[in-house]
Amino acid sequence: MHLYFWMRGINQQVELYKIFLQSQYFKWRRINLKTNKEEITIVQGSLRPTLCGAWEYVFPEEAFADVLSMMGIDRFNQKVKVMRGIKLSVIRKMFGATKIPEEALIKAENISADVILDGYERALTACNVGGVATHMVGIKRDGREKWEKVGYEQEML
Repeated sequence: MHLYFWMRGINQQVELYKIFLQSQYFKWRRINLKTNKEEITIVQGSLRPTLCGAWEYVFPEEAFADVLSMMGIDRFNQKVKVMRGIKLSVIRKMFGATKIPEEALIKAENISADVILDGYERALTACNVGGVATHMVGIKRDGREKWEKVGYEQEML
C-alpha cells in the first residue's frame, strides 16, 4: 500500500520524522505456492519523495491502521484543507490515489501508538515529532499476484 502526504515544519524536525518513518518494520504476509501456507516475514517501511514535494510511504496493506496510528493520523486532520483553491480530489487524481477510508481512521484511533513487547525491554512508540505537520493526500493499493518465479502469492509492494 502507498500513503501519499506532505510534511512541513522545522527542517531538523522533518528530517528526524523521516528517519523515524524509515526505521519502522512490518509483518508481510505471503502464501508459499509449494506448501499453500501463509508465511510471515519482516519488511521495512519505505519512504520516498514523489510529485510536487509530497512523500510516499510504502508498507504492507494489513498494517494500514497501525501506520495511521503510528503517524498520528485521525479523522480530525483529514478535514484540514491542504491547498487553498485546489480541491483535494484533483490532487488525489494526480497521484492516482483514493481517499483514506473512514473505517481505517476509526480503527487507527483504537490502536495504541505505543507498543510494549512482553518479555523484552524493547518498546515502540509513535513517530510523533514536535514541529512537524503532515497533510494526507490519499492511498493507492498494490495488487496481489502469484509470482511463480519466486514461489509466492503476495502483495506486490
